[in-house]
Amino acid sequence: MIVGMRAADAVDALVRLMALGVTAETLSRTLLAAIGGKLVRKLCPKCHEEYLPPLDLLKRLRLDPEHAPTLRRPAHGGCPVCSGTGYMGRTGIFEIASGKTLGHYLAKNADSKVLRQAAVKDGMKPLQQAGLATVLRGTTSVEERSE
Repeated sequence: MIVGMRAADAVDALVRLMALGVTAETLSRTLLAAIGGKLVRKLCPKCHEEYLPPLDLLKRLRLDPEHAPTLRRPAHGGCPVCSGTGYMGRTGIFEIASGKTLGHYLAKNADSKVLRQAAVKDGMKPLQQAGLATVLRGTTSVEERSE
């Protein structure tokens, strides 16, 4: 069965399912994966601009100032291709919570913090990290990621 619901992230969806009456034991036995996702706007390929991020932004993103990446942002005023927005199209960022560790803690009815740690241990890349990776690839901007 596939279930869709509004949730902050993949782990929040699991917590909400249990709040709706799905037992922790049932969920731990039957869960294949919980997927959380967001759409972000893609930078216009014609008019984006590259820049070296300021030190405060590097600290906020937990990036090494000595190896500062070049980031991209929308050009001021955009261009005719993007209708002046600086963005064109969308892409998704996702996190997938699944695995034996997560199932083990689901069965124990653990809280969301423990479930999130278990999902990360099983290989989940949190949405925030997926968003940062999309920024570092130059697909979107820091401003779009934080909206």
